Amino acid sequence: MEHASQEKKQHETEQAPAEKKFTPPLFGHVKQFIISHWVFFVLIGIVLLSFSVRMTDVWSTEQLRNIDSYVFYRQMSEIVQHEGSLPVHDDLTLSPLGGMTSISRAFYQFFGAYTYMFVRTILPHLSLLNFLVYFPALLASLMAIPAYYIGKLLYDRRAGILAALFVAFDVTLISRTLGADPDSDAIVQLMPLVVMTIFLYSYKLMEKKKSLDKDFWVWSVLVAIMLGLWSNIWGAGYWYVLWLITGLVASRFVIGWIRTKNIRHAWEERKYTIFNFSLFMALFLIIFIIPFFGFGEVVNIVTGPIQVSHIKNEDMGLFPNVYISVAELQSSVGIRDIIQRTTVVSGPALFISPFFLMLYALGYLVYSYLRTGNHLDTLLLLLIWFLGPFVATFVAVRFSILFVVPVVVGSAILLAKLYRVIVEEERFEV
Repeated sequence: MEHASQEKKQHETEQAPAEKKFTPPLFGHVKQFIISHWVFFVLIGIVLLSFSVRMTDVWSTEQLRNIDSYVFYRQMSEIVQHEGSLPVHDDLTLSPLGGMTSISRAFYQFFGAYTYMFVRTILPHLSLLNFLVYFPALLASLMAIPAYYIGKLLYDRRAGILAALFVAFDVTLISRTLGADPDSDAIVQLMPLVVMTIFLYSYKLMEKKKSLDKDFWVWSVLVAIMLGLWSNIWGAGYWYVLWLITGLVASRFVIGWIRTKNIRHAWEERKYTIFNFSLFMALFLIIFIIPFFGFGEVVNIVTGPIQVSHIKNEDMGLFPNVYISVAELQSSVGIRDIIQRTTVVSGPALFISPFFLMLYALGYLVYSYLRTGNHLDTLLLLLIWFLGPFVATFVAVRFSILFVVPVVVGSAILLAKLYRVIVEEERFEV
């Protein structure tokens, strides 16, 4: 009887559920939130670390780094002193009479000045010069966010994270976007990424929905606005983004035509992306270009790549010697020189540098398209984005900075693919 009672107790003990470890409800919610939004926290970490790197030792000097930085600082100071407006006459240029000030390409100066005036309402003792110690480093660090979305839209989320990381810590970009240097390089590198992110989202959305609904109009207008802002930041070369977008849309249509041998079928397949492209380009030209610069600027957009090759002609502008003598506008000495400007490694290690990883990525994308028909948009965009600045770098080494982004995005795609193959055992051609 006693033995039976013990067996019953043992059986009840075995059947009783194990006692659960108590987890505070708040901790559980926080943990779940972090897991669900891990990409957000990773991007914030990349931005903050990138900002910290660019702010290293910035207080070791009290001088601005170059004359361009001084010009931007002085114009922002003028805007602040005149309560939001830039004087139309500048007594300190073209001495002794002075010269007219153009506000048509002064978005960066106004953006910096108005941002400072807003921050000053919170920190009233902050000077403009001290504000400009932080401002360019912050703008450059924000490049990680659109870089993530470009990598994600072109391939996958892992490629996006890697692209954000590589862009934020690329040596070439860091050297041009340090704290305490209010030159326009930071915003000149940031804005094309923002434009391309919005365009790619619009492009992918049109491919998916294939309709002229509200999203079509909203995203077309948004792309046009971003292009308009971009054109007012870097007047000398904003057109390269327009060529990049046009190249993708046009080449995609032509390849569809060649593949089907039926132009009508190719049109039906691509018409919504072409409608989207036509609308935002028309809005951009009608609202932001023609009223301010005339039809001649439209011609300049079309002939931009040709004009680059003549940038150092003796009849280029009032001070042509600038384009002839400035070191960064000197011609590169060859492909090896161009490659070495995109990496810190040398010798045999060059074959695993970002430049070569980009070439390997293009090879993978070609192979994948031929075997499965996948990734054509990614292949075309990266190829155009890479070749354009690469050719321009033979004219002036400064343009090597323009293909940093396609190089790091291509590298990110290749590494993300290798992860899929090695860890997830995915077929290489997928």
